[in-house]
Amino acid sequence: MPEGHPKHHNLRFFIILGTLVVAGIFLLLLVNDQGFSLTSAIVGSTDSNGEVLYDKDPLMAINSKNSQANNFDIAKEISLDLMFDGVPELKEEKVKVGTVGVDFTNLETEITINGDQLELQNIEKVSLVVSGFEGEMLTNEGVISLKGKAKKISVNGVSLASLKELEISFTNLPYDSITLTEVTLNSVEFPRGSGSLKVGDRLDYPLKDDLITMGSFDGNVLLSKEGEQKVSFIGLSNGVVVQGQDFNFGIG
Repeated sequence: MPEGHPKHHNLRFFIILGTLVVAGIFLLLLVNDQGFSLTSAIVGSTDSNGEVLYDKDPLMAINSKNSQANNFDIAKEISLDLMFDGVPELKEEKVKVGTVGVDFTNLETEITINGDQLELQNIEKVSLVVSGFEGEMLTNEGVISLKGKAKKISVNGVSLASLKELEISFTNLPYDSITLTEVTLNSVEFPRGSGSLKVGDRLDYPLKDDLITMGSFDGNVLLSKEGEQKVSFIGLSNGVVVQGQDFNFGIG
């Protein structure tokens, strides 16, 4: 009898292990059926030198996995809501934006509209709204530059009228806040920071001293110099990667 106990315990161990494996497979299939693709997620960790152990271009890794799984070249779009305190640089040589809203108090930057300088005098705060903008846009270190055409421009609620499109140009305008609606951006790299990331209705992940890389993005953007959460991205993206001190993951 004593010799039979080890066999009995081994059999029970394998039965429990097999049950857990089957349950895990069933859970993955169930989650994927609900539309949240774990097969598209990339999870990694850092080595002793702080290098990410998965693909050096994690967004490319996400696209590669989606391509293999679904036989197409671009990743699925995911709905995301990012609140963050690390302000990224946005550099687009050719961008379309529903509206570009810029609130600022620095009146020294020259703003030209159809070749004429916009006169701003005896105003404490300016709210500039550029509608239907197409052209170049750069935001970096608290300033914004625009060069392109717009369908409509308003300053503190007063619209500037023209029979044709309006040409607008300014460089390195210090802003208090920027709002972009219906904007399409190429991949965005965020500096290390903290905040929260929501993906659909299934993931709500707190961010703490993390690096964020986002694929192409369609939606609304807020950049602000005030408050704890200076950045808001709400819309659709083909992938997002989070790189922390000890844990990294990507979804696309």
